[in-house]
Amino acid sequence: MSFSLTSVQRTALRAALINRLVVLCFGAGVDSAAMLVARRLAGLRPDAITFADAGGEKPPTLAHITRIEHVLRAWGWPPIETCRKLTQPGTPYNDLQGNCLANETLPSLAFGMKSCSIKWKQQPQNQHLMGVVRGPNAKCAPRASCNPSRPDGASALRTMANSRAGPRASTCSTSARSGAA
Repeated sequence: MSFSLTSVQRTALRAALINRLVVLCFGAGVDSAAMLVARRLAGLRPDAITFADAGGEKPPTLAHITRIEHVLRAWGWPPIETCRKLTQPGTPYNDLQGNCLANETLPSLAFGMKSCSIKWKQQPQNQHLMGVVRGPNAKCAPRASCNPSRPDGASALRTMANSRAGPRASTCSTSARSGAA
C-alpha cells in the first residue's frame, strides 16, 4: 500500500504551513517514522527534527535513530537533534529511571498521567528549541551551537523564526516505547 496526498491536500498543507517554522518531534517509533515518510511524500521538509532522550533508550532504538539519520541526510533534511533534561547539581539522578528509583515510584504513566513525558521529553525539547538562560540546561544552548559565529549566542532556530512571518507550527509525534514514560 502506498501513501500519497492529492494535489488539493498537498496545496492545503503547504498553504497552512507557509512562513511557519515546522519542528518535528521524532519519537523513534513506528508512528514518527511514518510521519517522516508521509511528510517526505508530501514534499513538506521540516526546519528541525528533535528527539527527547529520557536516558533509558535501548541500543536498538539508538541504532534505529542512526539509520533514520542516514535517510534524512539522503533526503537533504536536517539531522535529528537529541534533547536531554539536565538535572540540578547534587540531584541523585540524571535520567527518568534514576528519578523513579530515587523517589521509589513508577513513571507517572503507570498512574494514568503524563508528567514524566512533560518533564523528560517535552520540556527539554522546548528548552532546546527556544534556548534557556538559566538553570542546568542553560550551559548547553544546543541550538546556539548550530551557529557559533553569532556573537550573542542566539539560537539559529530563534533567528530563523524571527525572520519569518506568522506563528510557529509544531508537528509532534511520540510513540509508546518500552521503558519510556
